[in-house]
Amino acid sequence: MANKLSDAVAYICSQYSEANLGDLSNARLTKLIYLADWTLATETGHQLTDIKWKFNHYGPWVPDVMESIAQDERFSTEMVVNYYGARKMQITLRPEWREKLSLAAPTSLTAIELNGLDSTIKETENLYFGQFIDFVYDTFPVQHGTRHQTLNLELLAADLNSEKYKNRSVDYRKAGLDAFAYATMRDRVIKQAARLFLKVSTETVATKWQGLSEIAHFAEGSIISELSFEPEAVVLGSAGNSWLMTLSGVVQLQGTITNQGWLDLATDETDVSMAVQIVDPFWSEEEMLISKSALCEVTFAVRGTDPDSWVVELTQAEMISGE
Repeated sequence: MANKLSDAVAYICSQYSEANLGDLSNARLTKLIYLADWTLATETGHQLTDIKWKFNHYGPWVPDVMESIAQDERFSTEMVVNYYGARKMQITLRPEWREKLSLAAPTSLTAIELNGLDSTIKETENLYFGQFIDFVYDTFPVQHGTRHQTLNLELLAADLNSEKYKNRSVDYRKAGLDAFAYATMRDRVIKQAARLFLKVSTETVATKWQGLSEIAHFAEGSIISELSFEPEAVVLGSAGNSWLMTLSGVVQLQGTITNQGWLDLATDETDVSMAVQIVDPFWSEEEMLISKSALCEVTFAVRGTDPDSWVVELTQAEMISGE
């Protein structure tokens, strides 16, 4: 299987366009192999490689890919400086091997595996690195895996393909989007959510956000101080040039709260006791600045023939639970 891994890396290097060869760093190649493994797991039930992927601080990561490259004479590596001035390891095929592999793919790779690699390259080749990383973080294993644990891609693929998730979302490709359009739509929807809710009075937001009054009783002038979404953006469906996209995340509300608000927020005896201790009949609400977070879900309709003409409109905003 180690030979299949290095052959897969060699095939990716041979198929990347000349204009994008400089993007093939250690980080990108490792995550391209992860994406290929995930694609094959969802389509066939089995990974392309036998890598046991770890979910570390920076998403799926293992040393296997670079170890395979280091032991293969077909590759050359070079430390270069990227656009931001940071050093990165750039990997390329030696010219003679790039020419050979452009004519004939490695025989260790089956037609189905080559198709999986081709689709991975096509979907991601033109993404900037930040968009590429967002694309990786949007995958089901990262969304539903546990940090610092092994990602069992084949088991996760079976879970994704089960009835539990079939009615939850639509694969963005089946919704008529390529990776670039999906990443662009996700960014546009997040920016629109920030414009509608971030730093806006809770009274104003309450007209849009279902469930807001159930988790906080803030006084006039309180605001939503933070709005952060997980990488997941679920395409719920599409019809012609129209899509529904849902984001899940955390909202942080900050402001002053009335005495009665404290009692209204109490959910058990411990909270009631704490509220009674804190509440003072002479206390002015302006003296107390608190914050409270909650899980939220927002859904937007995106309409238009292309990214330049897209119109993004809120259809639903709901608080799921408070903390």
